[in-house]
Amino acid sequence: MPCVYKSAVALRELVASSPVSGAAGAQTAITFTLTVQDDGNYHLGRAAISAAGTTDAVGPINLGATATIKSLLVNGTTEFIQGNNTPEPPLALFSPSRGINALGGANGLPSIPLSSGDTIAVTCQTNSDTSPSATYSLGVPFTPDNSVGHSLVPNPGQYAMYLGSPNSGDVSSGGSTTVTCTASMAGIVDMTSLAIRAESDPSTNVSWSNAASACHVTAISMAGGRRLLTGQNTPALGADFFGAERKYSFAALGVYEISASQTIAITISNNWTDTVQFSFGARFWPESSMQYCPPPKRLCP
Repeated sequence: MPCVYKSAVALRELVASSPVSGAAGAQTAITFTLTVQDDGNYHLGRAAISAAGTTDAVGPINLGATATIKSLLVNGTTEFIQGNNTPEPPLALFSPSRGINALGGANGLPSIPLSSGDTIAVTCQTNSDTSPSATYSLGVPFTPDNSVGHSLVPNPGQYAMYLGSPNSGDVSSGGSTTVTCTASMAGIVDMTSLAIRAESDPSTNVSWSNAASACHVTAISMAGGRRLLTGQNTPALGADFFGAERKYSFAALGVYEISASQTIAITISNNWTDTVQFSFGARFWPESSMQYCPPPKRLCP
């Protein structure tokens, strides 16, 4: 069957992340900074900010709908949060679980070229007297200058399968684990569809809950060693960036070939107060449906 393609070569994006911020108390602003590691074009319109409470005694884990953003400052000079009298618009438009991407699109926040050492600094705050202390993390998809393209697509009409990892088992508060998915057959895996689960196991105060916003991805490693997460100073991307409840995917990570018994490994830290269990999955097509699509030939000089 002839192969099909939407473009000659689709460029794979990566994700850059800030470290996880320190805990900021109620009505206390905190600034956290993503320091660029890899030169590339950074897509601010698809940036996502994870915000999480630090205790299970009060309120929900995910504070993305209630916290505010006071500053989004690139290289200390270009401010994207505007308004007189100390603006504090809702952080919700940057939430990984936002229903619309009001800041993206052709006329949204720009895609900007950044180089190693450049910075994106964000200031956030909660304002209720009873808000719990909160932590934050910024993730920004980008197209690296040395982006590796791919020309792999499934045959027309080919159905997908779901490639998944085992359950991690309990990871204690403050702990970290590497969850590994081992392919049972050769094929291509669509990392743009990556979904990460973080299931809390509450001790006393609240019922079961989704802890993804309070857990952080520190590495995503493909078979062959390619890493999909970058950033200086220990990047820690909120796991809800890849939450299954998100309305769309923020980063076009692309598809990768994988052979039987090869692995995808994701390292996740548990910054919630209770035990959490993790697993992940992504869309997958078996080798029988895989086609290599060379770029179309030029018909004219």
